Amino acid sequence: MENISEKESSKSQIFVRLGIIINADKEDVEKVIQGDERKFTELIRQRKFFIDGESYIPYSAIEYYNEKNGTDFEEEDVEFECSML
Repeated sequence: MENISEKESSKSQIFVRLGIIINADKEDVEKVIQGDERKFTELIRQRKFFIDGESYIPYSAIEYYNEKNGTDFEEEDVEFECSML
């Protein structure tokens, strides 16, 4: 049986830029276009979006991961095709 420290050491994190499309009332979309962070957060919390578009792990996130974890992954953007998830 794994102890807690073994479970924690098997987990890791990586920063990913995730492309989304907001699907909401025109008025709310236009507020987001104008930089209304409160409305953006509200729409995300209400799940008024779907994943679609450019999604990738930036090379800088891989560089940081390598430094933190003693790994040697290739340090260039890793792109994902995320259509209508």
